[in-house]
Amino acid sequence: MPQPTSLGDNKPKVTVVMAAYNAMPFLPAAVESILNQTYRDFRFIIVNDGSTDDSAEYLASIEDPRLTVVYQENQGQQAAANNAIEMCDTEYIARMDADDISDSTRLEKQIAFLEDNRDVGMVGSQFMYLGRQGTGTKSALPTDHESIYSELINNRHAVCNATTVFRTKLFRELGGYWKYNISEDWDLFLRAGEKMKLANMSENLLQFRFHPGSINGRRMFESQLHNEYACELARRRNNGQPKIDFDEFWANHKYSKWPRSMFFRMDCLSVSIYRVAMADILDGNRISGYGRMLLSMVCSPHRTVHRIKRMIIG
Repeated sequence: MPQPTSLGDNKPKVTVVMAAYNAMPFLPAAVESILNQTYRDFRFIIVNDGSTDDSAEYLASIEDPRLTVVYQENQGQQAAANNAIEMCDTEYIARMDADDISDSTRLEKQIAFLEDNRDVGMVGSQFMYLGRQGTGTKSALPTDHESIYSELINNRHAVCNATTVFRTKLFRELGGYWKYNISEDWDLFLRAGEKMKLANMSENLLQFRFHPGSINGRRMFESQLHNEYACELARRRNNGQPKIDFDEFWANHKYSKWPRSMFFRMDCLSVSIYRVAMADILDGNRISGYGRMLLSMVCSPHRTVHRIKRMIIG
């Protein structure tokens, strides 16, 4: 096991930002994975976003001078993250979710990467899916800027938000997350990629937890729709076209009209079923998991095959 090291600056280089809402029982493992990093010089800001479970009690029990806990009424992930980032005065900001587990060397490796690659504004990493019965396969996200941006602007998964470390100056230049409390990371990634390069490290530096509370199929349609909106705004910026609001986007979008609207909803349903299938498989319920995987493929063959192919062969 690597020994903790301190880089010795007067002020930490990085602030880790986490938003937590009813995150028990997974919150302690997530927090400890940050507090036990080999890179010791960091600030850690956790926003308790109006939790009604035992999250507040757990957070109050932690004694670590690097940790600041902010309590607020429930405002959502986007608002909680923006509030935390407003408090940051470090060179870098690392995102972390309240139910995932970071590798102990994550900060050390990602900060070294950004130090060595000054043209990169944000770096993520590969991850492994985590369930009650252990971990699944390693992700195969693209690692170079062109491939990442191409995937994102076509509404295909290319960056795991919980793995990202980005330059604070870039985040402030972009004006933070957008006003919609959904798909805020997708929009930010696209805008960041228009200012500086994006990258993913080839190493797995996070265990991404799949559990029933993390899978909200009811919001999948809304999420995919706002991803599409973020992609449309990016295309307009690239083509020098004026920005449009969400209502105008949806009124004129090809997916708002029959029969393409049906196919879009089927595609969203496929994503939701795929996520439940992965959770089943990771929890040892392989029969139901593979059955749902097949159903996901029926709903949207291209998307499901693309995800499975990338997961298996990269």
